[in-house]
Amino acid sequence: IEYEAQYLTVEATLPGARVASTDEPQFEDLDELARHVAGFPMRVQTKMQEWQQHLARWESQGKRVAIWGSGSKGVSFLTGVPGAEAITHAVDINPYRHGYFMPKTGQEIVGPQQLRDIRPDAVVVMNRIYLPELRAQIGELGLDPELLAL
Repeated sequence: IEYEAQYLTVEATLPGARVASTDEPQFEDLDELARHVAGFPMRVQTKMQEWQQHLARWESQGKRVAIWGSGSKGVSFLTGVPGAEAITHAVDINPYRHGYFMPKTGQEIVGPQQLRDIRPDAVVVMNRIYLPELRAQIGELGLDPELLAL
C-alpha cells in the first residue's frame, strides 16, 4: 500500500536482499503472502459495505452529498459503489473540468466556490492526503459538512 494507502502495490526482493524500512506488512514466505492476499476480497467487501451504509444514511436523511475529486478515483467510486447515485456533484479545483459531467453517472463537476450554493451536508474526499487542506478550504467558504475520505 503506497501514497498513504491510496494505491495497492506488491514489491518483491530476492532472498537476502536489503529491504528499506517500512510500516507495511512484510512476508517471509509465499504461504503467508497468499493468506494475506486471500483476505483482500473480504476487506474490499467490508469497505464497500461501509460506504453503502454512509450513502444510504445520507440519502434517508435527505442530505446533499458531493465528492471532491473528478478523476479516476471519483469515477471508480461513483460507478462502483451501490448507492452513489445519491451524490449530486463532483468538486474539482481544475477549472477546465467545471461545467462538465462525470462519465456514466452524470454528476456536474463544479469548482470549490460553488459549494456555497450547493451547501453539501457531506463531502466524500477521494484522496485522504488532502483532507486537512480541504477541511480548511471548505471552512473558509463558511461551510462545515461531514467530511469522509476514501
